[in-house]
Amino acid sequence: MDLTRQMEYTATSEGNRVIIALTPIAGLPVEKKPPKEKAAPRDPLPPPAAEKAVPARPRKRRPPVEREEETAVSASKYTGRRISLDLQDADLVNIIRLFAEVANLNMILAPGVTGKVTVRMVNVPWDQAMDIILKMNGLGYIREDNILRIATLGAIAKEAEAERRAKDAKKKAEDLITRIISINYATASGIEGTIKKSLSPRGATVVDSRTNTLIVKDIARNVDEVVTLVKLLDKPIPQVMIEARIVEATTSFTREIGVQWGGTATADAAHGNPTGFSFPNSITMTGGPTMGTTFGGAGNYFVNLPAATGSGVGGAMGFTFGSIGGALNLDLVLSALEATGQGKVISTPRISALDNKEAKIAQGQSIPYSSTSAAGTQVQFIDAQLSLVVTPHVTPDNKIFMKIKAEKNAPDPSLTVQGQPSIRKNQAETEILLSDGETAVIGGILIMEKADSVARVPFFADLPLIGWLFRTKSVRNDKREVLIFITPRIMRQEALL
Repeated sequence: MDLTRQMEYTATSEGNRVIIALTPIAGLPVEKKPPKEKAAPRDPLPPPAAEKAVPARPRKRRPPVEREEETAVSASKYTGRRISLDLQDADLVNIIRLFAEVANLNMILAPGVTGKVTVRMVNVPWDQAMDIILKMNGLGYIREDNILRIATLGAIAKEAEAERRAKDAKKKAEDLITRIISINYATASGIEGTIKKSLSPRGATVVDSRTNTLIVKDIARNVDEVVTLVKLLDKPIPQVMIEARIVEATTSFTREIGVQWGGTATADAAHGNPTGFSFPNSITMTGGPTMGTTFGGAGNYFVNLPAATGSGVGGAMGFTFGSIGGALNLDLVLSALEATGQGKVISTPRISALDNKEAKIAQGQSIPYSSTSAAGTQVQFIDAQLSLVVTPHVTPDNKIFMKIKAEKNAPDPSLTVQGQPSIRKNQAETEILLSDGETAVIGGILIMEKADSVARVPFFADLPLIGWLFRTKSVRNDKREVLIFITPRIMRQEALL
């Protein structure tokens, strides 16, 4: 059968097979071809009895290879019914009509659609086969509902360019409108740069800073798009309430045990106990003058190691021992002190802040310090205050990212210089992500001080039984702990109204 002639065809379906029957059109002259030279013998191919779409045998599908090619219609996936084709010098128009019959689509061919096709394809989607055949002939297609329009690539490109020019001409011919848009939360100048990208070349914007208003002039479609965009951008800035709790707890324990004793011992004729020697004929023994006078007034202390007792602090007990003649007098004082203290200070600064804006709150006092120089005496002030500096950011999923600096400085009367107290500082600076209403510890300081001290008289303090008369002992345990808690809460707009 000569496939180069124009033919009539019929398509019938039997089960999962489609049979195409081709019949030459009667009355058309047969084109005679000059005889061809005999070619070298080759393996014979089965002659095509008729153009038919043979159902493909089931076989493993290879993964598709993705390629970027320039075409009128880009198709990265073919979903048409699978067919097999074996054609030689077939008319292109008839092949396209075959695809229309298989896909049950209407097709319109441009006048320049002509050519011959020689192809052998097995088990391929019909739309892929058609796409490849059209590409090989410099053709493309445009699908509109169930109609396929097939033309040359150049004609399709010209049509697309003509449509684009028609749209541009329509935009240029369309009337311009002016709309005044009030900005509530953002600034008009800040939004202007964003909305300009949605305007046509004929569009323009004007910002009125006094009323925070945006004036837009463009075609109606673009103006409506700008209004929608402004509604999305002009949203209230989230506000965050940050509450900090700075807890400072102190525990102290002190214990001291002291001893003081001294007096006089005299051996002379006045007291009836001379030494009986020419020298020394008399002897008097008492404590050193720097040790202080005993409470009984009889000489000075030999050992003066008291506890730090006083009015309202600790206790002491004194004993006086003396002989009948007054030759020997002894004063003994035992003192003891034990103190336990507990303290707790809670500071709760709170502050509200806008999204991405720094906020600060501080409370405290300025302590004066005097300094002397060649210019004279000058007074300087050092701040001892409680402060909270925070910059919050609310994420789209209602989490809060914060940069925090919490500081608590207070005077410490336990350490003074020239009567001026020192400054005890507690500070934490960090970045943290929390959920709405979640509480977290951003920092903590634990200080433990333990001291055991013994004051003693060498050698005598090591004597058994009486060694305690020559030494004093003190024990001190101090504990200070500082914890800083942070709790952010998003302030809802309905709660503020």
